[in-house]
Amino acid sequence: QKPYSLGHCSWFVYGALMKQGSTLSPIADSTRLLFATWWIFITILTSFYTANLTAFLTLSQFTLPYNTVNDILTK
Repeated sequence: QKPYSLGHCSWFVYGALMKQGSTLSPIADSTRLLFATWWIFITILTSFYTANLTAFLTLSQFTLPYNTVNDILTK
């Protein structure tokens, strides 16, 4: 088996971040474990981001402590 180049590894990381597929197929168990760990990490990170964004956007009341320009200038 030939080792993966830096370009292939970068493309795998980019694909994992963007939730795209990868053409790399790991053979060794350690590589499979690394790929699975990375995939689970990205999935959890994406779900936390989506949940926080949803909670922020569905907030029933979002008010700033400023009502006028003078309030901003005094602080």
